[in-house]
Amino acid sequence: MIYTDQEHQWLSKPAKKKRVSNQTADGSAPIEEDDRLWQRCWGIQTTIEVDGKKYTVPIQL
Repeated sequence: MIYTDQEHQWLSKPAKKKRVSNQTADGSAPIEEDDRLWQRCWGIQTTIEVDGKKYTVPIQL
């Protein structure tokens, strides 16, 4: 079969890169936050008194 130049260019253009499920739209790996970091931030607690009631609250480091 004989193709015109325009058809040949269309047929020979590179195929789209298939996106893997663990990649973002730009192809990079998704950024995940480490939950352990947040647990460490709230490691110290203190007790405060408001209107006669005592509350234990975390302090962010």
